[in-house]
Amino acid sequence: MAIFEVKVGVQAPKPPKPPAESEVISGWGSRSSKPLVSILCHCFNHENFIEDALNSFLMQKTDFPWEIIVHDDASTDNSVAIIKKYAERYPAIIKPIYQEENQYSKGLKPTFFTSQVAKGEFFAFCEGDDYWLDENKLQVQADFLRENPDYAVCGHDAFIFEGDEIIKASKLPEAAKRDVTGARLSRGWFILTLTAMFRSDFDVFPEEHSKILNGDTFLFSRLGKIGGYKYMPELLPGAYRSHAGGIWSLVDEQKRTAHSLNSMFWISQYYRRVGDHKLSVYYAQRSALLALEGTEGMSFLEFAVFQYTLLKQMIRKRAGWLYRLLRARKG
Repeated sequence: MAIFEVKVGVQAPKPPKPPAESEVISGWGSRSSKPLVSILCHCFNHENFIEDALNSFLMQKTDFPWEIIVHDDASTDNSVAIIKKYAERYPAIIKPIYQEENQYSKGLKPTFFTSQVAKGEFFAFCEGDDYWLDENKLQVQADFLRENPDYAVCGHDAFIFEGDEIIKASKLPEAAKRDVTGARLSRGWFILTLTAMFRSDFDVFPEEHSKILNGDTFLFSRLGKIGGYKYMPELLPGAYRSHAGGIWSLVDEQKRTAHSLNSMFWISQYYRRVGDHKLSVYYAQRSALLALEGTEGMSFLEFAVFQYTLLKQMIRKRAGWLYRLLRARKG
């Protein structure tokens, strides 16, 4: 395993040029041809980045089969040509999906397409503009999940780089660098999607998922219903690229808050639909707290009126519920 220093201001390391397909699969041995892990890679106008991502996948050393499902959402640059070149060199590993029309603009997330064709027992996400650096990542994470059925997901840290330079040594806050239970995971936990590997035997794309811009919180919350999270500091950090074309980079702070409020609302609606009252209420509360951030510019009087109106509406709603309940009992 290569060792390198993650330090702000130094050049970000890159994955090596990949070996031939025959060398990649030589270690798979006599195991079943069905992939144990499916790497889900989503690409849109990543012509300057996608090779780093694919190279980081193809350097993986495992004793089990794995596959790469790479989805291009009608890129207008040279991304498709690059993906086709790799798919031709690695036909047993790379399974491309090419869209003729952009699906994200229609409300369809790439996960909707990649998760349907992926065959792995475990999924590993990495966007086309990020990459990995640990050649044993898939082996270590898959071994852990196979040996520990009480865990649903495992992950590690990543550094942030811009251009060729590391601008932040760790994307994870220190408080997030630990294991958590499934119950805690369901209430939200900061996991870097580009480092995560998780079990695929759950509802990967429920109907509410398409209504949320950033679905990571929703994904990991649902995974908490089937197990906990394992943090793996022994793995080399992944590489998170900061650039103007990133989806989240295009959203200003005010809109991020609006998107987060929207996400909390739909997560609450999901748990309401599946009958988990506690989590539905929890995410409804988080949505309300985010909405209250908009009261910062209010005067004391305006804030008092706002709180009074909110309380009155809540009482009216509860009283109506109580009235219907009493009528039903009388009937």
